[in-house]
Amino acid sequence: MDLNIQIPDNTASIFEYLQKGLFISSNSTSEEVRDMYNEIDENYEPLYQYFSQINFICRTSIGDMAILHKNRQLNLCTIPPLK
Repeated sequence: MDLNIQIPDNTASIFEYLQKGLFISSNSTSEEVRDMYNEIDENYEPLYQYFSQINFICRTSIGDMAILHKNRQLNLCTIPPLK
Protein backbone atom coordinates (compact mmCIF):
# COMPACT_ATOMS: atom_id res chain seq x y z
CA MET A 1 0.00 0.00 0.00
CA ASP A 2 1.51 3.31 -1.12
CA LEU A 3 0.82 5.97 1.48
CA ASN A 4 3.02 8.58 -0.20
CA ILE A 5 0.36 9.76 -2.61
CA GLN A 6 0.25 13.48 -3.37
CA ILE A 7 -3.43 14.36 -3.30
CA PRO A 8 -5.07 17.78 -3.71
CA ASP A 9 -5.64 19.90 -0.61
CA ASN A 10 -9.40 19.80 -1.15
CA THR A 11 -9.63 15.99 -1.29
CA ALA A 12 -11.70 15.95 1.92
CA SER A 13 -14.25 18.31 0.36
CA ILE A 14 -14.39 16.19 -2.79
CA PHE A 15 -14.88 13.04 -0.69
CA GLU A 16 -17.59 14.62 1.47
CA TYR A 17 -19.49 15.70 -1.63
CA LEU A 18 -19.18 12.37 -3.40
CA GLN A 19 -19.95 10.18 -0.38
CA LYS A 20 -23.44 11.70 -0.35
CA GLY A 21 -24.03 9.91 -3.64
CA LEU A 22 -23.75 13.12 -5.64
CA PHE A 23 -21.92 13.43 -8.95
CA ILE A 24 -19.26 15.94 -9.75
CA SER A 25 -19.87 17.19 -13.26
CA SER A 26 -17.89 19.40 -15.61
CA ASN A 27 -21.08 21.15 -16.70
CA SER A 28 -22.60 21.71 -13.25
CA THR A 29 -24.39 24.99 -12.61
CA SER A 30 -22.27 25.30 -9.45
CA GLU A 31 -18.84 26.86 -9.91
CA GLU A 32 -17.63 24.98 -6.82
CA VAL A 33 -18.59 21.62 -8.37
CA ARG A 34 -16.95 22.54 -11.68
CA ASP A 35 -13.78 23.48 -9.77
CA MET A 36 -13.85 20.10 -7.99
CA TYR A 37 -14.24 18.38 -11.37
CA ASN A 38 -11.20 20.22 -12.74
CA GLU A 39 -9.19 19.27 -9.65
CA ILE A 40 -10.15 15.62 -10.13
CA ASP A 41 -9.37 15.75 -13.83
CA GLU A 42 -5.90 17.14 -13.12
CA ASN A 43 -5.21 14.65 -10.29
CA TYR A 44 -7.19 11.58 -11.33
CA GLU A 45 -4.49 8.94 -10.81
CA PRO A 46 -3.49 9.94 -7.26
CA LEU A 47 -7.15 10.36 -6.26
CA TYR A 48 -7.98 6.96 -7.75
CA GLN A 49 -5.14 5.38 -5.73
CA TYR A 50 -6.12 7.22 -2.55
CA PHE A 51 -9.79 6.29 -2.71
CA SER A 52 -8.85 2.68 -3.52
CA GLN A 53 -6.81 2.48 -0.34
CA ILE A 54 -9.78 3.55 1.77
CA ASN A 55 -12.09 1.00 0.07
CA PHE A 56 -13.76 3.31 -2.42
CA ILE A 57 -13.73 3.06 -6.18
CA CYS A 58 -13.54 6.14 -8.41
CA ARG A 59 -15.72 5.89 -11.46
CA THR A 60 -15.76 8.43 -14.22
CA SER A 61 -17.46 8.89 -17.51
CA ILE A 62 -17.03 11.82 -19.83
CA GLY A 63 -17.76 14.89 -17.75
CA ASP A 64 -18.87 13.08 -14.54
CA MET A 65 -17.27 11.48 -11.51
CA ALA A 66 -18.60 9.44 -8.59
CA ILE A 67 -17.22 7.14 -5.91
CA LEU A 68 -18.74 4.05 -4.39
CA HIS A 69 -17.78 1.76 -1.56
CA LYS A 70 -16.17 -1.47 -2.76
CA ASN A 71 -18.78 -3.54 -0.91
CA ARG A 72 -21.75 -1.66 -2.37
CA GLN A 73 -23.56 -2.70 -5.52
CA LEU A 74 -24.37 0.26 -7.74
CA ASN A 75 -25.05 0.69 -11.44
CA LEU A 76 -22.01 2.97 -11.67
CA CYS A 77 -19.86 -0.16 -11.41
CA THR A 78 -20.21 -0.54 -15.16
CA ILE A 79 -18.60 2.85 -15.90
CA PRO A 80 -14.89 2.29 -16.60
CA PRO A 81 -12.36 4.75 -15.23
CA LEU A 82 -10.89 7.27 -17.67
CA LYS A 83 -7.20 6.89 -18.33
